[in-house]
Amino acid sequence: MSTLTMKQVKILNLLKKAENCVERLEQVRRELEDSLSEKNMKKAA
Repeated sequence: MSTLTMKQVKILNLLKKAENCVERLEQVRRELEDSLSEKNMKKAA
């Protein structure tokens, strides 16, 4: 593997953090959608 410059390492770390944030957001969105659909089902029942 080629040696990375400090700038490249910083960028890679930022990308990893961004990926983690996106994953967390998607998880929160799924949980929200689940709770919303549960509420809608209760209303319809």
